[in-house]
Amino acid sequence: MTQKTFIFFCFTEDGNRICQQLEALFSSQKISCRLHFFRKQDSPAPLSSLVGQAFSEADAIFFVCACGIAVRSIAPFLKKKTSDPAVLVIDDTAAFVIPLLSGHIGGANELAKTAASFLHAVPVITTSTDRHHVFSVDWFAKKYGLSMRVLSETQQPPTEPYPENAMELAKEISAALLKKETVYWYCAFPITQTPAGLKEVTKEILSDSQKRKEPAVCAAIKKEPALSACFTKTLVLIPRIVHIGIGCKKNIPKELLAHAFFFFLQEHSLYAESIAGIASIDRKKEEPALLNLKERLQVPFLTYSKEELNHLSGDFTASDFVTSVVGVDNVCERCAVLSSRGRLLIPKTILKDYKGITFAAAVSTVTFG
Repeated sequence: MTQKTFIFFCFTEDGNRICQQLEALFSSQKISCRLHFFRKQDSPAPLSSLVGQAFSEADAIFFVCACGIAVRSIAPFLKKKTSDPAVLVIDDTAAFVIPLLSGHIGGANELAKTAASFLHAVPVITTSTDRHHVFSVDWFAKKYGLSMRVLSETQQPPTEPYPENAMELAKEISAALLKKETVYWYCAFPITQTPAGLKEVTKEILSDSQKRKEPAVCAAIKKEPALSACFTKTLVLIPRIVHIGIGCKKNIPKELLAHAFFFFLQEHSLYAESIAGIASIDRKKEEPALLNLKERLQVPFLTYSKEELNHLSGDFTASDFVTSVVGVDNVCERCAVLSSRGRLLIPKTILKDYKGITFAAAVSTVTFG
């Protein structure tokens, strides 16, 4: 996981003291912190370039000053809520902490509560769902590390965790909840309780041929065709919990393995966003096709020795041929389970048009609520 970076801007001695206190707090949490203190005699010219740099580097930016200074400083660099960093403003008496930007996706609201508690200040939260104590889809996605997408049979996989059409639907869902309208909830995983204000999708609803106009929120790792038949609009929340074990021949072409991998996902209706990692036996740790796939997916690639794989207990699809070649009866299933530390989801799969490649999928345990 990439280390977080917080950047602080202040303009008075009192502001500098507050920044130093927060710097100590967040540094103790292994967060990289940088402080910029502008005194009266300093030229204001560098401020704009430093704020612009902070927007491209920081996870959160703290201004200890008047709100007006912060707003004017960040205005030229605003892009969109899914990529802008969290921006917070604190007055230099440490009375109030105001999340100014990226309250949910950027985490500014939670940071405001943390900073306010530490400084004995008041967090000034203004997002409507928070003020009305209404379920917020984007906050929920951020909290549990979920990707969001709109359920659609024809939609291409998005290139970011929060695509624009998903954010628009999330906004629509929040508006419906604020007006106390019906929003449905379906979860393919254990959950202590349905989020407040949402109506659980029952078996009766899934078997009903009537298509509902009300939106639905679905937490799943694969397409749920029944939901498409039931709801006009469904927002899918996807946890990254699927681990794919891979067996392949030496020097297999990169594109062949990549095509086979995405075909495997398609055949089992798995979302690409659900993939947490790929794994194979250690003799494949330098296999170019596997390293290429790791880079394309931007996920970890783990390898295990035959001793580690053989030590794993379970009911796996054994192959005498595989045993004779690598010393373990099954590579893909054992690697998937060992990588996930969970249960086997899809057993060893040999695709008809992709000889020399085997896949298996295992899933980690996830609990919401």
